Amino acid sequence: MSPHSGPRASSRLKFAQRIVDRIDRGLAEGRFRRLALVAPPAMLGALRSSLSPQCKAHCELELASDIARLGRVQIERHLAHSAQVARRPA
Repeated sequence: MSPHSGPRASSRLKFAQRIVDRIDRGLAEGRFRRLALVAPPAMLGALRSSLSPQCKAHCELELASDIARLGRVQIERHLAHSAQVARRPA
């Protein structure tokens, strides 16, 4: 069974849609102007495919990384570094 099908993928897509619904609601309510998506690769793909065009327009950073076990300070450093790298000219 492929990692992109089956019960696990179905659960991932449902969970991603719940997250995207909250992101859409937050954007509509003016809770944020900029968005950074950070998730393990498979979940990032599910989020990306479910994201509305309006939210995609506000997405400034997409990072395929599992940061769930990091502390707040580590997450802030990780995101600051990743944003810096993303802004560097190619």
